[in-house]
Amino acid sequence: LCSFGPAVYNAETLLGVLPLFRDPAEACRGERLAAEEHAAYFRLLGALYGWGVTPASFVNLLRVIRAGSGGAPLAVEALTAAVAADTEASTRERAQPSFFRFDGKGSGISNVFAGTPKWPFSRDLGFWGTFLFDSFLEDEVAGGVTSRTGRSLLSLFAENGDGMTVRCRGRKLCVSIVVGKEVVVATGEGDELEPGAWYTIGVVAFRPRFVGKSTITVYLNEKVYFQGNLPFVYPRSQIKSCGFGNNMSGRMGACLLTNENCAQSTVASIHAALASGDPQRFLELDVAQRALVSYHPLKVHHSMCIDLGHAVVPGGVRGEMSERT
Repeated sequence: LCSFGPAVYNAETLLGVLPLFRDPAEACRGERLAAEEHAAYFRLLGALYGWGVTPASFVNLLRVIRAGSGGAPLAVEALTAAVAADTEASTRERAQPSFFRFDGKGSGISNVFAGTPKWPFSRDLGFWGTFLFDSFLEDEVAGGVTSRTGRSLLSLFAENGDGMTVRCRGRKLCVSIVVGKEVVVATGEGDELEPGAWYTIGVVAFRPRFVGKSTITVYLNEKVYFQGNLPFVYPRSQIKSCGFGNNMSGRMGACLLTNENCAQSTVASIHAALASGDPQRFLELDVAQRALVSYHPLKVHHSMCIDLGHAVVPGGVRGEMSERT
């Protein structure tokens, strides 16, 4: 069991439930577990808790183990049955559809890069997510790119007004870039999007170090939707706003925003994890753990989205759901 990934536990919390292993009368007499027993229990409990069990099922599991502790064979049998039952329940829970719901104008998830000293994308920018659209606007003119009323999958802008949006123009995916007074809009020529269907969407922007032009590649269900030489947004100022699903009408699953270079193998693994709908598969992605922003609809607290990435950003990064999300 201890081979299943890193142990995830809180020592103080587990010390409180360790007596469930033993006779309460013995625990009341102040008996102490040997150091070797402590280490073994922590490895075991950490592995089980790292599987993603809920606190309630975790405590029930400990009680089952204690109930079967009269003999080694019974304890092993009880542990095996409890783990199997909990794994089955966890699998059923992960199979349930999970998503953020966007109900049109006023919806979205806004981020605050508190204390970020500068624009974090110097040469690479990657955006990934799963989306379902309830409806589409027939068209949004380029002049509405920076408008807060416009619909977008991703909206990212700096204090000086430079930025980019990933959105739909009609039923086509579109990327809009704003650099100074220049606005560049690129729309895909591929298949039109259909309402009510889930899509895995990715956008990779790259700025070469020495020579060559900046490129943006848009992926739709792992295939290249369009690619072009668009300016790379690299302003000398801080982030002003970063939003997901602004004013959208539809749904969004897991998503991430990174400033790492995405090789083809990474692109394939991200798409596979998102398309599977398995939270654990997404959460275990290296790029998701290192991302600047990484959200999953199962990992929220009230109206706050918990950032799942481990990128070092002063002050941390959190996402707040708007009223109509």
